[in-house]
Amino acid sequence: MKKVFYSNKRMGVAILSVLLCLCLAFPGKSLAAPTSESKLSSFAKKKVTTSINTPKPGDKVHVIVELDDEPLISSFPSKTYSTASEYIKSDAAKNKVATLRAKRNKVKKSINSTNIAIKYKWDYSVMLNGFSAELKYKDVEKLRKVNGVKRVILSRMFSVPEIQPNMADLEDETEPIDVTPVEDTPPEVPFDAPQQEIPFGDD
Repeated sequence: MKKVFYSNKRMGVAILSVLLCLCLAFPGKSLAAPTSESKLSSFAKKKVTTSINTPKPGDKVHVIVELDDEPLISSFPSKTYSTASEYIKSDAAKNKVATLRAKRNKVKKSINSTNIAIKYKWDYSVMLNGFSAELKYKDVEKLRKVNGVKRVILSRMFSVPEIQPNMADLEDETEPIDVTPVEDTPPEVPFDAPQQEIPFGDD
């Protein structure tokens, strides 16, 4: 009887040793059965791919154009105004923005004098002095050479692919949905009915 006890003890130690070796050999693996979340995650990794292709010369692209003059925030007088938002609302900031706008329009006029077909989107003055625009990819280099343009940043456009998981893999783990109908309107309560008092603290 004593020998059997020691034999079982050795067997238990051996099993634990084998499990420990498996865990050390495969640290990223899980011994548990895959759940619906893990199935969706593995499906997404297989289907979702990212690729950035260089646009063709005739493709329309979105760009951010930064101009030579510094933006409004660069001239923020911290000794005069306590916060940047306070400075932006001041007359000094409004005059600075008007100056930047006038110079920006001058650069746009120079761009319009070229053969670049461009569509202006948004103007920026506070954190960035410039504008966003849409034009053909072949005209990006021409735009960079316009006087007053500091740099042109190509804005990449991304789209999220639609993922349709295999619902057959999730049928066994799908819980039933409660479809009990709900009344559209609550029942009427008479005016003389006693009202429940709601305490305003823990007594």
